[in-house]
Amino acid sequence: FERWWNKFDLKSKLTYARDRLIECYLWGAAFNFEPQYSYVRTIVAKNTQMVSIMDDTYDNYATLKEAQLLTDVLERYGV
Repeated sequence: FERWWNKFDLKSKLTYARDRLIECYLWGAAFNFEPQYSYVRTIVAKNTQMVSIMDDTYDNYATLKEAQLLTDVLERYGV
């Protein structure tokens, strides 16, 4: 799992993004703790980490108009 994250090398490319890899994994483990769900935990952690980076980008770099457009898209999508 950590190799997947290090392959992206986002720590150096997106210095503003929080490194929440372990936290994201533990979120998946909280709901899918049985051994047979190890793949699910990994997928949940990967998706949560990527959403976290999107959130950090949104918070740090979006203009008010861009933020409103993204918010509108997400609301229409039903997320």
